[in-house]
Amino acid sequence: MNAFETCALSVRRGSRDVIREVSIKLRVGEVVGVLGPNGAGKSSLLGAMAGELSARSGEVLIDGRSLAGLDALAQARIRAVLPQQAALTFDLALTDVIRMGAYPFAQATPAQVDDWVRQSVLDADLAHLEAARYGELSGGEAQRIQFARVLVQARAAAAATGHAYILLDEPTSSLDPRHQLFVMQRVHQLARSENFGVLIVMHDINLAA
Repeated sequence: MNAFETCALSVRRGSRDVIREVSIKLRVGEVVGVLGPNGAGKSSLLGAMAGELSARSGEVLIDGRSLAGLDALAQARIRAVLPQQAALTFDLALTDVIRMGAYPFAQATPAQVDDWVRQSVLDADLAHLEAARYGELSGGEAQRIQFARVLVQARAAAAATGHAYILLDEPTSSLDPRHQLFVMQRVHQLARSENFGVLIVMHDINLAA
């Protein structure tokens, strides 16, 4: 069975173990929430699963393969990551930012990418902003653009392999209440309908519920 998992994973930052022997399994079609207070190690867990932090012990497996054995391109072709702060210094058009999600998929046709972008714009409630530029947007709007970019990457991965994994770090932190619920509901719908396994790091227990 396809799964994204950690096996007795421990991660150290400086002199402190921020994760100690954590084992989780994320399956395709599931949405898994990781909750806890600030400093509990939630983002470190996501960073290890994203290949950005090295394990002190244990391992991360994606579809039975060690994540440590996959280069950055191979990782990008099976999992998409939305960091808590996605900085972008270039004032690009909204759709240009969203199209970046397809960069790891050179084999994708322009028509395919256009279709993924169109779907993802709707899934992030951005249709009314398609003519906008990134530098003009509020923090919440920019966060939804990055969410749409991640959806394009996941859709491209699913088109290539049949499924994809998405790692979201506090994806609703800058959103108004309506869009918080909108994004969470959309994530659940897409996990089932498009064969995504989604891990969401958050600290709001009410929103998680």
